[in-house]
Amino acid sequence: DSDEFHGVYPTDPTRADTDADRLSDGDEVNVYGTRPNLRDSDGDTLDDCTEVMADCGAGPVVGWRASDPLDMDTDGDGLLDPFERARGTDPANPDTDGDGIDDPTELRLNMNATSACACDRDLDGRMDNDADGDGLTDREEYVTGLVVPGVGRTWPQAWVVDTDGDGIDDGLEVHGYADGQGGTRHSDPTRADTDGDGLDDAQELFYGTDPLVADTDGDGLTDGDEVRRYTTDPLRADQDGDGVIEWRELQLGTDMKSADTDGDGVNDGQDPDPRNPADDPDGDGLGSARETAVGLNPLAADSDGDGLDDFAELITYGTWPMNQCTSNNVRDCDGDGLEDAFEVHTVGSHPRFADTDGDGDNDWVEWLWTGSRARVNNRTVKYLTGQPAHAGAGGYHFFGGTAFPADDQPLGIPAVADPRGLRSIVIAAVQQQVLGDCWLLAAVMSTVGTHPGYIRDLITPHGDGTYTVKLYRNSNAEPVFIRVDAQFPTDAGGNPIYAGVRTTTVQRNVNGRLIPVNVPVLFPALLEKAAAQVEGHSYLNLDGGVVMIATAWRGLELLTGARIDWTWAALDRHPIYRSFFYRAAIEGAPLTFSTFAPRADCRHASGTPLVDRHVYAYTGVRDAAADTWQIWNPWNAWGSYLGVSGTYAQVGRLTPLRTAECFIGGSISSRRLGAPFVDRAPRP
Repeated sequence: DSDEFHGVYPTDPTRADTDADRLSDGDEVNVYGTRPNLRDSDGDTLDDCTEVMADCGAGPVVGWRASDPLDMDTDGDGLLDPFERARGTDPANPDTDGDGIDDPTELRLNMNATSACACDRDLDGRMDNDADGDGLTDREEYVTGLVVPGVGRTWPQAWVVDTDGDGIDDGLEVHGYADGQGGTRHSDPTRADTDGDGLDDAQELFYGTDPLVADTDGDGLTDGDEVRRYTTDPLRADQDGDGVIEWRELQLGTDMKSADTDGDGVNDGQDPDPRNPADDPDGDGLGSARETAVGLNPLAADSDGDGLDDFAELITYGTWPMNQCTSNNVRDCDGDGLEDAFEVHTVGSHPRFADTDGDGDNDWVEWLWTGSRARVNNRTVKYLTGQPAHAGAGGYHFFGGTAFPADDQPLGIPAVADPRGLRSIVIAAVQQQVLGDCWLLAAVMSTVGTHPGYIRDLITPHGDGTYTVKLYRNSNAEPVFIRVDAQFPTDAGGNPIYAGVRTTTVQRNVNGRLIPVNVPVLFPALLEKAAAQVEGHSYLNLDGGVVMIATAWRGLELLTGARIDWTWAALDRHPIYRSFFYRAAIEGAPLTFSTFAPRADCRHASGTPLVDRHVYAYTGVRDAAADTWQIWNPWNAWGSYLGVSGTYAQVGRLTPLRTAECFIGGSISSRRLGAPFVDRAPRP
């Protein structure tokens, strides 16, 4: 009482429990360390007694768990103690059920955070340890991963029964499913098309092909090409039985479904000239009897006059007879709006498939926006059929959210006009501005120059206007996936202040006429934004120091996930520079060079001196005879820097010796961008 009376403690000496929280003032001071004049010492809406005692006068609370009355988030898991009590989780344990997945993640992803048993205690119709009911435990899917025969370790989504959306449940893909032929198949539950042959795993089950082997019958054609492009049997290497396997028939230009292509009575396997029959008055490589039988004119090499000869229509592309087509237009078999001959000779797409590369856009739409064959006959963007694995905010091996940083501004880019923002993957689109991340953008520029298709494969667009960007944590091939939107910090004029977003002019095809249209080029800014997330959720962390700029290894590591080789410059070491150049040219490996107090006579092609403590990029352009190699500055790839036009772009084509004179060091990725590369499984 003396302490209370003299103000040592802010309590009422006439009351044993000053704040009426059902804990005596003495216990609050001497036992719990709480504030005896406040019912709720930590301000979390729970009175102090509720946090430390199961019975505060109304009888014991069933399932009560203690929490710290001085900390509103006792276990530091991001969930406040009263919220955890309301949801049944332990406020003093970040992983209530001990399954290796923290409580916030389980609650956010609609998993059971209070029980990890193989039972249904909450009576929701699902096993407590299997949120999606696919037969795989949440811990297996989210924490440890599962080893799939022929695939390796994978991490399916623990809250989706069919992660890759291929029509086969994750549990079946992992543990095996009947193939209809008495065997058992396995496939990757995180990839709709495990072997990348153009058929998803469910289609492989339908056709009886192997989802782990791109060419089931070993005839040299992928299963997807056999089914979609050539309509041949993916289970038979020689469908027509003429002794010539399919890839060879394709090479020879013979009919893979006819043992006697030219109809002269001699089997293709024995015919010395299988495309030239004796009776062929129009010289198109088809005998008169065969042309007459299918309704072609034996006296005209191009019966319908569409610019595609009869042999090509009947044998190569299958656009004749018309019952094989999806339209009634003899000049446009697939009905995609492009005439057959125009597709073959100009666009480079297939005249019998409206969407040649299977990316969701028909050939006319892609031609409309590109004006060239580059994006039509090559599948350059890998799409996911459903939500990308663990793409939720804060989810497993993904960075949370897409509105980063807080000062993002939309650029007014209409999603309908250019749904991908991945047009014109060229070095001229890379533009470093006020941020000191030359180490990153030089690596991007060199990668674009040596292997532009690789950049497209790093960025997956989604219908909601966001993108998933794949980068690497380190040089051990450990990928990390970042979901970002196409909003970037801008200046007062609405222009991006970091990696520049330029537009490029493409040719829009309208009724045979090419009309120029401006579309945005987003890939440098998307890669930079994703890198800012990886490097600490801040653009400022991309502002490189002297060591980072001198070696420039981190940018290459982020992009390729492989070992980075680096060398200091010295005139007697120029053969090492030469070897770096040849590796970049032959293997498609990105290569950068750094400056540190460069010689005064080392200048850009415009005459301006090289920038000190800066990183430049090899562009993939060389003159083999002269042994010179083109190097660019990422400052000014497309016109101007800080209002100065045409000053800092090209250094020019340098010999290895001259490169050693002007640059202090070189960095090159050991990854061959055009060769197969196996990523490690992403880690928590």
